[in-house]
Amino acid sequence: MLLFELGYIIGAYLLGSIPVGFILCFLTQKKDIRHEGSGNIGATNVLRISGKAAGFSTLALDILKGIIPVIIGKIYFDSPFLVFLGGAAAISGHLFPVFLKFKGGKGIACFIGFILAFYYPLAFCFALGFLPVFYFTRYVSLSSVIGILTVWLFSIWLQPMNISNGILIVCLVLILKHYSNFKRLASGTEYHLTWTKTTNEKA
Repeated sequence: MLLFELGYIIGAYLLGSIPVGFILCFLTQKKDIRHEGSGNIGATNVLRISGKAAGFSTLALDILKGIIPVIIGKIYFDSPFLVFLGGAAAISGHLFPVFLKFKGGKGIACFIGFILAFYYPLAFCFALGFLPVFYFTRYVSLSSVIGILTVWLFSIWLQPMNISNGILIVCLVLILKHYSNFKRLASGTEYHLTWTKTTNEKA
């Protein structure tokens, strides 16, 4: 049984490691997304470089990477914490993908997929934090950080302590992955999100 549980965690990590944005950008533009725009392999940067179809496809597939391990975990395991670990492993795979020498994306879409499948009211909590900030700033990075912190705050009341503490750890890692965004925000050079392929607009 322990081997089955370990296989579940490793499988979730490998699924999360699939660099969807990198693959789609290469297929559509023959470019290495890591050397374009912000250098991030996530949906926002893919949208800037490769356009709406590739950007939204990346978003959907990265969300799916967070959903699938949780669904599988709920089918085969009775332990919510083990299911949580599967989701966290998928997020870790996205952040530190073995296929890209452990240099991955920011993990927000995968995190959204995870909370959708694990306990969907937390996804509304994310939206509660994300949407107002995005409406006024159009900074995906800042809005995402506020969104995940909102998830953690609500998880204190909505989840057992071990799950809430686990979410806090995941949130702290996601925030650290946004360090470069914080530097650009401080210098006034962070990208705004626009809806065209040539989204080079900065603050």
